[in-house]
Amino acid sequence: MAQFFPAMLSILCLYATRAAADGGEFRMESDEEIGIHKSILEAAQRGDVTAQSLLGQDYFYGVHGVAKDTHLGLHWATKAADADDRDSQELLATAFGRGHPDVPADAGRAVEYGTKAAEQGSVKSAELLGKLFYNGTGLEFLSQEERMQKSFKWFQRAAKDGSLGAMNDLGDMYRLGQGTKKDYSEAIRWYQKVVADMSHVLAADPTLPSAGWNRTAVARAFNSLGAMYASGWGTEKSKHRAVEYLEQAAALGHPHAARNLKSLGAAKEEEL
Repeated sequence: MAQFFPAMLSILCLYATRAAADGGEFRMESDEEIGIHKSILEAAQRGDVTAQSLLGQDYFYGVHGVAKDTHLGLHWATKAADADDRDSQELLATAFGRGHPDVPADAGRAVEYGTKAAEQGSVKSAELLGKLFYNGTGLEFLSQEERMQKSFKWFQRAAKDGSLGAMNDLGDMYRLGQGTKKDYSEAIRWYQKVVADMSHVLAADPTLPSAGWNRTAVARAFNSLGAMYASGWGTEKSKHRAVEYLEQAAALGHPHAARNLKSLGAAKEEEL
């Protein structure tokens, strides 16, 4: 086994180099590239967890020149996940938690793999767990109070590790008093942490999936802040600040910000 690791390292380095040279997409167009895939497959068959994880992702998503095969991807990802590979645990949690055309949703398995991945530091899995417990589908054996407490716990962990989406969700839970004591000031604090990152979000490569998710998170936080200031929840009531926040949300594409601005304008006219 000791002799295998240097060879595997060379394979993975060449794999990464080819992917980078091809703009992040690996295509098996040469004998050398086909040889790399064959070597990784052989390593996976011998029980190498890193190789199993790579194959699981490649087959599941149909990337790096590998023809998409969801079931084969699950096969290799499950082997790696059961050997405590975090990336594979995250893949399985996402597949079972969000559902997939070829993978029936299974909240129990999503929670199982998501918890293992989150305990190893997967922020994506921690946020997913928060959503699974909050929505409750497939977890009806838990009381609503239990689900909200678990949801709060995982959103809190993901938020503290930098997930803008989880920061929003945590702010909502403080605002609504779900899974924790209602605290408008704490809700505002988390919403403000999201919008404070706006410059970095807008400067990100727009082709990355995370750029879209984070832009949506910022828009959502601006909309929530607009509602907080319009109602005077946890802060001094300020229609001026509310309008500023809602305009920012609308500019970023929040689907309800324009309607909220219109409602706020109508309320101001009634006050006059």
